[in-house]
Amino acid sequence: MWVIEVRTNRKQYLYGGIDCLKHGAINARVESASACFCDDFWQGGPNYSWAERESSGNYSTVPGRPSGWISLNTNNNAGAAYSLYLDNLDFLAQYNPSAIARMEVPAITNVEVRMGFIGAADDDFIYFIYNTGEGHSTWHLRCDNGSGSPTDVDTGVSIDSVPHTIMFEFYSQVRIDGYVDGNKVGELTSKIPTNPLGLYMYVKTLENGVKSLYCDMITAWQDRY
Repeated sequence: MWVIEVRTNRKQYLYGGIDCLKHGAINARVESASACFCDDFWQGGPNYSWAERESSGNYSTVPGRPSGWISLNTNNNAGAAYSLYLDNLDFLAQYNPSAIARMEVPAITNVEVRMGFIGAADDDFIYFIYNTGEGHSTWHLRCDNGSGSPTDVDTGVSIDSVPHTIMFEFYSQVRIDGYVDGNKVGELTSKIPTNPLGLYMYVKTLENGVKSLYCDMITAWQDRY
């Protein structure tokens, strides 16, 4: 087994700026001393104890993508939502949790998708969101700490139906930087949650018809206790 490291400012980082099998440059600064989690969804399914948070649908493989893609699918009814939630790992703001995912939204009309962290309560979260029900045509970076009135940043990055890498990184406990395909697209500086968070992937159909969210991989990390 090989471990790839990039040394920056006297710190050791994993995956920093490495071109991973033509999937694009992954610029996340994952310190080698961090506690890390990664799911590559080999064989089109989750490799860990993901739980359904919203259950009006299912997950499946993505045909023709043998390198490990999972598809989250709603059922046919308008308003149906399906999600996977990794609630047995605690990510906390004081340990600077961050996440990166390679994902695709195959149908971008009448759909809502989210990717990031969520807590036990629905209004504790940090995630990228695209929701045509709110009039979105671009990715938004959003967080809330239980207030019910989240901080929202329009990244200005238009949605399309090809794979993209999205990432958010705690620059500090009071600032989260958001990235799309390695480019910084915004930052969150208020209403950052402090309760335990778990990884979260979500899709909702806003019309009668199945909607899907594809994910190739998701990685998260935080400082060790």
